[in-house]
Amino acid sequence: MFYANRAWDERSEKGYMKDIEDEYQAPADRITAGPDSLTTAECPVVTKFVALWSLREATRTSPTADAPMAGVAGEPLAADQRERTEKFGASYVRSDGKMPGRMLAGMLIQRGIDRMCADFQGMTWGIARATEGEFICPDTFGEFAAVPLSPMLCLLRGRNNSELSKGDVAAVNQLAYRSAKSYCLARDFAACPR
Repeated sequence: MFYANRAWDERSEKGYMKDIEDEYQAPADRITAGPDSLTTAECPVVTKFVALWSLREATRTSPTADAPMAGVAGEPLAADQRERTEKFGASYVRSDGKMPGRMLAGMLIQRGIDRMCADFQGMTWGIARATEGEFICPDTFGEFAAVPLSPMLCLLRGRNNSELSKGDVAAVNQLAYRSAKSYCLARDFAACPR
């Protein structure tokens, strides 16, 4: 369900995006394995992952348009040549003088992540554990910074570690529903209070 059809380039997907996902996986695995807290060094890792998640969703729903490159003469590349060029991490300008929007999107997402990380420098994340009920995972939390890790665990920006009652879980789930653009996921929606 978490996909976008060629909304950003392969250089981004297999490069810095994968690096961010891989770096995030270690604290996510550790937290879901048992009671723990995020370290000071892990909080920026979560912030970067949330920035990536947020910006990819924004790009998926509002793709970047192909852009004219003034003064750059493009090359008439065949489809397989374009694919190979992109696979090697290079960008190109088509013979119509435009750069594909997905290549620009990859650069814009990368720049956006840097900006968001600078804006939220020093931000902490707390682990929220549901005592009753389960969390919903939306395609995006939009302006709200929350990251569901499992049906019973969620990271919340600027919060201390806490146990959430069924009512608190319902409040987070209401934010998830209001923030979602296309879909929400859950292990069992009947177990998710709203």
